[in-house]
Amino acid sequence: MTLIFKILIKLYWFFVPAFKRKHCIFKESCSNYVYNAIVEKGFLSGLRALRSRIQTCKPGYQIKINETNKLYEFHFANGKKANHEELCKEIEYSLLNQ
Repeated sequence: MTLIFKILIKLYWFFVPAFKRKHCIFKESCSNYVYNAIVEKGFLSGLRALRSRIQTCKPGYQIKINETNKLYEFHFANGKKANHEELCKEIEYSLLNQ
């Protein structure tokens, strides 16, 4: 299964050029994150990484500066907002629960 999963990701990289992929709020793309989890920790860890990224995926966002406190805010397509502190907590939680 590990080999099949890695091949699927590599096929995705081959057939979908980087400029056509959705941009992510994470520094490392979802496919790279999952691929690295598979290589380093195995198939089940890769599945957990994929689930984690799908659950925290927030496509269609804009980054704006709050004029009151001069901090960054993320405005998502569904109308929700998240400030810098909320995102840091969510990312920290996600990293601790891998």
